Amino acid sequence: MKKMILLLLVAGLAVSCKTKGWSVADRTTFVTTCTTEAKGAMGDAKAKSYCDCMQKKLEAKYPDPNKANEMKPSEFQSEAWIKEIKDCLK
Repeated sequence: MKKMILLLLVAGLAVSCKTKGWSVADRTTFVTTCTTEAKGAMGDAKAKSYCDCMQKKLEAKYPDPNKANEMKPSEFQSEAWIKEIKDCLK
């Protein structure tokens, strides 16, 4: 389950725009892509909630979506990100 969630985050990051700052389109694309990938494992409502939560956390940590796009899947395995992921799964 953890690996799948990490892959969902990376997939969502890959769709971010190339401009500085998250646009409405960046946010929408991230959440839509993430939700589409996650709903098979957790259902539509839970996936949408999780992806909305993670988008906000990613944007707070990486105001530039290009920097978020540079994240490696292994970075989501840090204690700090595991805590954030668990928080969004509540």
